[in-house]
Amino acid sequence: MSFEIEKGKTLYVKLKGISPVDDAGHREVSWEMNGEHRTVRIADTAAGVKVKSRPKADKGNAAHVGAPMPGVVVDVRVKAGKQVKAGEALAVLSAMKMETVVAAPRAGTVTAVAVTIGDALDAGDLVVALE
Repeated sequence: MSFEIEKGKTLYVKLKGISPVDDAGHREVSWEMNGEHRTVRIADTAAGVKVKSRPKADKGNAAHVGAPMPGVVVDVRVKAGKQVKAGEALAVLSAMKMETVVAAPRAGTVTAVAVTIGDALDAGDLVVALE
């Protein structure tokens, strides 16, 4: 296909391939644009793959405590309603045989725990909300 984006400028686009759906419900779409190869990973909502999306910690919200790195939750040390002190352990993540403690950045009351043991987290995923 070709698209004229302005007088004298035309984009030539050729679809090269679409990958099968992966376990996370995404496909890779490859194409050429003006002779240059490009690839993008997109979510395929019509594929019927159920993907559990995790809420992200809002960096502007002091009540949100996010995962500092990707990892698997190996321990959850708090429940909703628990009073915590600054620096107290909220959860423990494991990545590449190293454990990292997710600590409370300030004192407060736990209003929600967004993880359970065995959950795989990305950096920035919500772990706990404080009041």
